[in-house]
Amino acid sequence: MADTVRLNVNLPAAVADDLVKMSEQSGKTMTEIVRNALGLVKLAQDVSNRNQKLIITDSNDKPLKEILLP
Repeated sequence: MADTVRLNVNLPAAVADDLVKMSEQSGKTMTEIVRNALGLVKLAQDVSNRNQKLIITDSNDKPLKEILLP
């Protein structure tokens, strides 16, 4: 990433703990996890803006959960 912006983010302690745990479990940096999360939010917004649905399915394509943004 050639151009980057440094941000300070205030998180509730429980969310920060989750972020640390995800980092430790995945071997990814907290920055990578936040970037991935923002990418997923953008995907969900784009899908919603096209009046489509973002759905998690099982291996047989049975819908399990629809991803909705608040």
